[in-house]
Amino acid sequence: MSILAVRHRFNYNLIQIERDGSFTGKSLTGNKLPVLQRNGESKFYTFSGSLDVSQRSGHQLVKVINIAAYSIEPADVLQRHWIEVAAGHYCAAALINDSLMFLTDNSELITRRLPAPPPSPKDNVVRLFPSLPKSDQ
Repeated sequence: MSILAVRHRFNYNLIQIERDGSFTGKSLTGNKLPVLQRNGESKFYTFSGSLDVSQRSGHQLVKVINIAAYSIEPADVLQRHWIEVAAGHYCAAALINDSLMFLTDNSELITRRLPAPPPSPKDNVVRLFPSLPKSDQ
């Protein structure tokens, strides 16, 4: 079984993107999904289905963010069954010819928890003039 549709969180909306490129919902990016880059920014690529994890060799692996759910049922099914993806998780995908193929293992999407941002420093006061060491006089 392969993934036939995904739901993408975007500005408090859900955009449903089909494997054939059609989408439903208010989307500024069309049928493209955000991929997390090393510098923390995101770049958008077209969704084109899924790939078994055993066939991933030789392809660039990426982290797709803001995915809310996925479905393995075709669009003509009256009540599609959606499998939720936990918030704060990314989905593993392979980048093939500038399109995303989600990685699956036994027809389940491979997800991992996003790394936590570094904690903010507790002492955020910057001293412009350091104090002089006290003398023993």
